[in-house]
Amino acid sequence: MLNRFIALKAKEKKKPKERHHFLASECRDLAVAKKWDQQIMREISHKVTEAKHAPKMTNLKGNIVDVPNPSGRGPGYRYFKAAKKLPRVKKLFEKQPELRKRRTTDDIYKSIDASYYGYRDEVLARVKGPTEAKMRTKAEEEWQRRGVAPREVLFEEEEDVMVEEMREREEKERKDKEREFFVHVPLPDDKEIERMIVERKKMELLSKYASEGLLEEQSEAMDILNIYS
Repeated sequence: MLNRFIALKAKEKKKPKERHHFLASECRDLAVAKKWDQQIMREISHKVTEAKHAPKMTNLKGNIVDVPNPSGRGPGYRYFKAAKKLPRVKKLFEKQPELRKRRTTDDIYKSIDASYYGYRDEVLARVKGPTEAKMRTKAEEEWQRRGVAPREVLFEEEEDVMVEEMREREEKERKDKEREFFVHVPLPDDKEIERMIVERKKMELLSKYASEGLLEEQSEAMDILNIYS
């Protein structure tokens, strides 16, 4: 009980514990400012001395010793001098390789030109030239085999004209053959045709008036007999 009383009295005699100002501009006493300045310089010199010795920065597992900021503030750690040579710290300072940016559809279409779609005439001529020559040679051989090909190789326009002329010639020959076919039947002369037309008209008139007369007689008979349709 006595010891507790003595300790309490000693604690009352002590001055209150001073705290470091948050900002240097808040300190109004020069002596206090110098005191805190010296304390900060001592802490910095002590940390610099420790930074020169890499073994003191790491524990038995090789990890960096976690030394918190005395003020409890700050974004993180700052490595300098010997700390930069530590294996794990070196990895932090290594520049990460840039990831290859994926190309968008717009970027792909910007690099596409007419060659992509096969619109180059020189490319088409180089690719289709041999095949076209083979097809032309085969067509000429077939033409000669049928006996309708000309003796000289004609251009494409002349070939079209030749085919059209041959087609017209065949059509003309077919029509001439049709004209050569006659039916051996005696044909009437002009007087005979005129007589036949007159006879036909007479028959039409007779049939017309005869039918009307019969209809009138039938109507009169029905009136007499009082028969109504």
